Amino acid sequence: MQFKVPLKVDEIDVVKVSEDEFVQLYKGMYKKLLSYGIKICPDDEVVRDCIHEIFLDIWTNRQKYENLKNIEIYLLKVVRNRLIDHYRSIRKFLDHDIQKLEYAGSENRIPVNFSISQEDIIIQDEDQQHLTQKIANLLNQLTDRQREIIFLKFYNGLNDKQISEITGLQNQSVRNKAHQALTKMKKMLTTTTFLFM
Repeated sequence: MQFKVPLKVDEIDVVKVSEDEFVQLYKGMYKKLLSYGIKICPDDEVVRDCIHEIFLDIWTNRQKYENLKNIEIYLLKVVRNRLIDHYRSIRKFLDHDIQKLEYAGSENRIPVNFSISQEDIIIQDEDQQHLTQKIANLLNQLTDRQREIIFLKFYNGLNDKQISEITGLQNQSVRNKAHQALTKMKKMLTTTTFLFM
């Protein structure tokens, strides 16, 4: 029996990867991509199909990915873009307007529902359940773009440059929006704490 060392996502060369390693990559990234995709598109079947199609496309066309530096960032970006494209294609066939949400710098606004549920914040200590609810409520007071950045930064551990690549925002805009979100949350937390004293 051969022992397999888990692959580090940022060290994978999709051109040279074996089928077993590619399956391992798929399994390793699936939950993260699904969690992120559901924030954009609430229809989990559409998200699952999207993820499957992306991996199928990468596997069948591996040679065109030889210059790919970071597969994780690429996958998050492609999931986001394909789901937005899915909304665009649906929009073409709908007679009524789809609710438009703020999408920084975009004239062609796409609906994205970045609500962060309590399940996204896993805190096992019973004493922190109240704090968990407060944080979820605070996050849901942010704009969709701010929640998306906070989700990518703190829940997926991505840095500003990686978030910039995924969202298409400039690095400084990512920093500004993260700062605005944290400042707004801090202010709301201070206000609620003061009201209940």
